[in-house]
Amino acid sequence: MRDDETRDDFASKLNEAIKLRGLSLERIRHRLSELDVKVSVATLSYWQNGRSQPTRSHSHRTLTALEEVLEVEPGTLTSVAPVSQTRRRSGNGPVPLSLPSTVQEALVETGMTPDNLRKVSTHVTVMVATDRTQSSEVVRSVIQCLTPGTTSFPVLAERQQGSPQEPGEAQEVHALSNCSVGRRFVLENEQLTLTEMVLPRPLRQGELVMLEYMTAMPPVPEPFDSFGVAVSRLGELVVEIQFPRGDIPRRVVGYTRSVDEDLGFDSPDAVELPVSDGLVQAIKLDAPAGVYVVKWEW
Repeated sequence: MRDDETRDDFASKLNEAIKLRGLSLERIRHRLSELDVKVSVATLSYWQNGRSQPTRSHSHRTLTALEEVLEVEPGTLTSVAPVSQTRRRSGNGPVPLSLPSTVQEALVETGMTPDNLRKVSTHVTVMVATDRTQSSEVVRSVIQCLTPGTTSFPVLAERQQGSPQEPGEAQEVHALSNCSVGRRFVLENEQLTLTEMVLPRPLRQGELVMLEYMTAMPPVPEPFDSFGVAVSRLGELVVEIQFPRGDIPRRVVGYTRSVDEDLGFDSPDAVELPVSDGLVQAIKLDAPAGVYVVKWEW
């Protein structure tokens, strides 16, 4: 199914459900907030008229709550939401935002924690293959030791969605500079892998280190059209997207978003980004915590 067909199908399903339920968008927003799901009236309106759309992986809880509020059968909306492969998101080590309880438990069980280190700067380079899918992601970070004797940090990576009979393929993390790969765990329930990155030696408190690693992406059936990185406060954040030469998107924008809300091209702070020799750069200084996104149209 083409993206525009999926967008129309989701919008029509949502419109039909809202009409049958007879609730205003403000009332729906209020009912969702009672379920501890935060969605603005503007976002609901954008979803309703097809100007933007959620994805299954990042908004599953929101959509299931919306199905509950609209009193429709489970799966009515989640089944027609866009597939998650069209978007990649990075949030790698140290982990910057709140994590599911199962991930937190896995970190405790393995003795890994992101709290011993602080990121000072992060430079992410995303490589787009000739089939318009993501082939790899390289992260170069300057980190500072907060706990003396720290020897490792965790890296989280998403798994490709798969069926119960055929689990999705995992992304593979490879060390490039000043670190090495240690233990690796698969969290099937969260569609995540947890990789231990070992530092060359125990760090002193306050010590600064620059390191680099790469995540190789498994093949996916569809091209992707946006990349986001979740970070804690940083002195510098650089997100680079390298497109194949001769296959440049028609439009590229950069913007910030909350964890649960994404307005895409309609985001109020969306800025057009130029493409030079297939390369796009989004640079933020003194970046507050949040999700930073680069989105494009083919």
